[in-house]
Amino acid sequence: MLAIRLPPEIEQRLDALAKRTRRSKSHYVRTALTAYLDELEGSRIAEPAASYAQGSRSAKAGRKAAMQLTAVLMPAKEGGFVALNPETGSASQGESISEALVNLREATELYLEEFPVKSFGKALMTTFDVPGNGT
Repeated sequence: MLAIRLPPEIEQRLDALAKRTRRSKSHYVRTALTAYLDELEGSRIAEPAASYAQGSRSAKAGRKAAMQLTAVLMPAKEGGFVALNPETGSASQGESISEALVNLREATELYLEEFPVKSFGKALMTTFDVPGNGT
């Protein structure tokens, strides 16, 4: 059991949605919280320095240091997510962010078994705009 206090504006929005859809407020809170946790767990949100430090500790302890790679996730037209690792070109998909990342990790590990590399260096990611039709 969990009890939370919501700001009045969120409480009002949640109440109106529950009445309009005839679903409980608890349903929407559970659904939102589950989706949020899936995203956090799947995306491995952490400071990059922390993951590099973990890799350094692993190497010092005699374990193979983890290679930090990039994952780009995009919503798939048919639902779920497409995941791409630009360093290796490996790609996969999954119904959730966490499933897509698990599948991408496996695909990338298989690629690296066949085509080993020492390191790619740190990735720099950004976005850019292009003129388009807005669809």
